Amino acid sequence: MSEESFYNVVLGSQDAFDLQKLADALSRASGMVRLDALSHIRSHWGILYRTKEMEKAQDLRQKLEQEGVETFILDNMQLKAILPPKLLKKVIPKPEGLVLEENEREKILPWDNFILICSGQVEESIMVKKKSSADEGAARKIASLAVFLTTGIPVSAKNTKPEEEVKKETSSNYYLDIIAKENAESLSISGYSFDYSYLGNRKQYNIFANFSNLVKDTAGFLPNAVRNRGVRSLEQGGGTFRDFRYRSIEEYEAEKLWLLQLLKK
Repeated sequence: MSEESFYNVVLGSQDAFDLQKLADALSRASGMVRLDALSHIRSHWGILYRTKEMEKAQDLRQKLEQEGVETFILDNMQLKAILPPKLLKKVIPKPEGLVLEENEREKILPWDNFILICSGQVEESIMVKKKSSADEGAARKIASLAVFLTTGIPVSAKNTKPEEEVKKETSSNYYLDIIAKENAESLSISGYSFDYSYLGNRKQYNIFANFSNLVKDTAGFLPNAVRNRGVRSLEQGGGTFRDFRYRSIEEYEAEKLWLLQLLKK
């Protein structure tokens, strides 16, 4: 059974990404409520619209062009996917390439292998099972004993076994991803588990300072690679660090996916 076709209307230039202007244009061109258009762009970045109907995609492209927004159309078979990332805990950016340690041997990946560099502080939500603490159980037993001594009525403490409670917790992490030309292979670094020893006397107690140095060192060897919003904000500095933050891993990955389409078109 063949896969069902979808057609994606894709923003044609990274420099054309202006959230508010795009929301206005997409709302007028598609008939979408502006708030919905804004939400869609925040979640999908430059992949502005997806439909099963080619004619509808072409019509929207023409209307967006009238709004001054350049786009192109990709069906789902043409949409380039990023492979699951290879997680790295220790690398050294050097002029000759990115140095990896594998099986106690160094492997050098030349910088011209890479076409895209992405980074950001990403909010992540996870569901966590928590048990009531032993102190809570002890407190219940003491309360039961107090009731018995006061009233003579025994109170069962059999329910003092720790109970599991599922809670949603939100935390943030720092990510650095570089994407290779061939097969869109992705190398990924998590800021909180990375070994920053290569920084030498530049290493600080502040993890963000260490991570930002890692990103800027890596980006410095990739002058021709496309940068996401997060990398741009670190390189520019000057109070733009709000652009380094992403509300979810999905938002971070969506921008990366869109930028890959621009490179492959």
